[in-house]
This record gives sequence, C-alpha cells and structure tokens, in this order.
Amino acid sequence: MAENARVSVGMLNIYGPPNEYEQTLSVSKINIHENYENRLIRYNPYDLAVLTLATPARLNKNVQPARFAENVEQYYGKRCMMSGWGLTNRDTGTRPNTLQKAQTTMVPNYACADELPEIKTALNDGMYICVYDWIFMVVSKHAGPCGGDSGGPLMCGPNFDQLVGILSLGVVNCTYINSIGKFRKRIVRGENAQLFEFPFQTELQIRNYGFWGNVCGGVLVTPNKVLTAAHCVVEKTAENARVSVGMLNIYGPPNEYEQTLSVSKIYIHENYENRLIRYNPYDLAVLTLATPARLNKNVQPARFAENVEQYYNTRCMMSGWGLTNSDTGTRPNTLQKAQTTMVPNYACANELPEIKTVFNDGMYICVYDWILSKFAGPCNGDSGSPLMCGPNFDQLVGILSLGVVNCTYQRPAMYVNLSVHHDWLSDKL
Repeated sequence: MAENARVSVGMLNIYGPPNEYEQTLSVSKINIHENYENRLIRYNPYDLAVLTLATPARLNKNVQPARFAENVEQYYGKRCMMSGWGLTNRDTGTRPNTLQKAQTTMVPNYACADELPEIKTALNDGMYICVYDWIFMVVSKHAGPCGGDSGGPLMCGPNFDQLVGILSLGVVNCTYINSIGKFRKRIVRGENAQLFEFPFQTELQIRNYGFWGNVCGGVLVTPNKVLTAAHCVVEKTAENARVSVGMLNIYGPPNEYEQTLSVSKIYIHENYENRLIRYNPYDLAVLTLATPARLNKNVQPARFAENVEQYYNTRCMMSGWGLTNSDTGTRPNTLQKAQTTMVPNYACANELPEIKTVFNDGMYICVYDWILSKFAGPCNGDSGSPLMCGPNFDQLVGILSLGVVNCTYQRPAMYVNLSVHHDWLSDKL
C-alpha cells in the first residue's frame, strides 16, 4: 500500500545525519505493470512499478531526474554504471552505508540466452538487458548487483547519464563470481571442420634437417599469395617453406582438392622487429607461391573485410591445426574451428597495459568469450590462421599473432588487424 511506502532522494549515506540535499517523501500511489504476475516467479520481464510521490521532490544539485536513453542498442558491448545500497556480501549480510557504484558491460542478449534457456524468449525479444564483465581473467575486475539493489538504475553513455534499465534480477549469491558461465580448466574447445568450409585455410610447413614439419596456419588471399604471421617464417628461407592448400586432415592420404606448393619468396613486414618480442602488431608476412594454386571447391581466396569495426561484439570464426592441449602436446588431425567474440579493444587494453597503446591504436583485434562455459581459443600452432567474421564467416579481418601460450589458461587472443595494413597489403599482393 502507498501509505506504507516512502522514498529518499538526494541521499548518499543510509546512516547518520541527512545531507543538505536529502529529502524523504511519502508515496501517494503505486502503479505496478499489469503484466507483472507474481514476485515468486524468478524471471519476469514486466518487473516494473511507478511510484507517485505525495509531494514533488525539490530539485537541487543532488536531486535531478534521470534522462531516458533514446537508443538502447547503441550501448551493447559498452561500459555502463550500476549503483545501489544492496548487500556487498550475502553470507555476512553486509550492507554499505554509502551508495555503491560499479562499472559493468551490457553484453549481447544471445550470451545470456544460451546460458539461461528458461528466459531465452524474453532475452531474444529484447525484454531484458543482460550485463556482465567479459574481463574474467582478473577476478578483482568483477562487480555485480546483489540483494537490495533491485530497482536501481543502469546508466550508459559516455557520461553514464542515459537511463537504459532497472535492475530486476541480480546475483543470488553475491560471492559467486560468474553467475552465467562457470569457471573451468580451459581446453581449446574446437570442433572438426568440414570439407569446403574453409577453402582459404592453409598450412605452412618448414623443412629442418631434411624433414618437413607443420608449424603455422595461413590464409590464401590470391591464387599465388598466402598471408601468415611473420614470426612463423622469420629467419626462414623460401626454399625451406611450402604451403598446403585445400587440406582438411594432416595425416592420411590427401583429398582430391589438396595441393602442396613451393614458396618462391617471403615478404616479412619491414616493421616486424624480433620474434622474441611477445607483442608485435606488425606480425605479418606474405608468401609468394612458386606456382599458383588451382582453384576448386576447397581452394578459394579469402575476401578482406571492408569495415572491421562493424564486427565488434559479434561472433567470428577461428580455425587451425594448433595444439588442443599444450600439456600433452595434442594436435588434431582434422582442421579445427571455433566461434569466438571480437571484443572492444579497451577490454584487452585494461588487462594488458604493456600493449595498451597498440590496442588503443587499433593495431590488434582482441577475441575472447565472456561465457566461460563456451570458451574456445587458439593455441600454439594456430599462428597465421585467419579470423573470419560476418553473417557467413566469410570476411577476413585478422591473422593470429598471439594465441594462448598455455592452452589451459583463459586469456584473450590477439589477431593483427588487417585493415590497418591496407596499404602494405596492397603493395605486396
């Protein structure tokens, strides 16, 4: 009933004397959304109510109405701000005196829909906004609402001044770091690719002491040019390099589309410095084939993406024959594929300050999954392999430069952003 409700505005601290801006106001009417059914139902996208104050709040420096966002979709993948006086620890019942704030990320609804099938329809219909941090590598970065924060606002925009949502469902256990995915020891969770699925994928082989070994991936970009990572071929000679195209399985008899071609020339990006430097955004090389590849159903050049930025926060596809477990040295016979997400560069820049400038300049593309239970990533031997985006995963956006050294360690992978090297590629191709 309205007579049993009141609202405090302008408040910063719950306890102690009120500040000069604070007002406690009676409620004259409560309007609950007519489609709200029952508070015992855990998921209810109509969890909204409007309280009419008996007397209007006196506006001042600390009492101002929020502004509604005009376009919520623009904030997906962006940092937003949540606030409230909810519990900071459910086990101890700890509640703060001072209003708490924390940044979080509005993640695409499919990320939550996959993990919460019971409300998949509501998420797909855009009834809920799902927030979570994809920076899972450092637990101290995680922040989330808890009991008592319900009804608090989610504010987005450059100044966090756009109201996009009201908290309906926080984290049941405030100490549970990941309420969507679950922490698991990482293995590279690829699956077997099919014939004709990656006709641009190549495998680079290097000869040492008379024996050929598979060292890196690559991507066919013209009938006689292959793009790979510079660190795969630095200090190597063309006569000791060859490329397999149209290949699906490393071992066993070749399929009818497969060709193994000699390399006549290796172009390493002139700004690539040293393979011992862990982060190098010029980690690019172009291999000229001695004879052009014969194009067929399983041998086709990749198409470069015209606008890489449009694929941030979308699902992309990675592929390769790299290790699936670095502890055992397990390498697959069949080409592996896995979906991942191209995340905003600031997400990696915050976690890898040693290359923050490179990220901010857009030299790298960072991929990672915010749903850890679905985590998959590249490992040793996948270097030089492509990152493909777009609705059909047919747009080449990057070449793998730095995967995960330890395949059981959850970390982002970095691809060289090919759009940054447009002029260099035009000259070499």
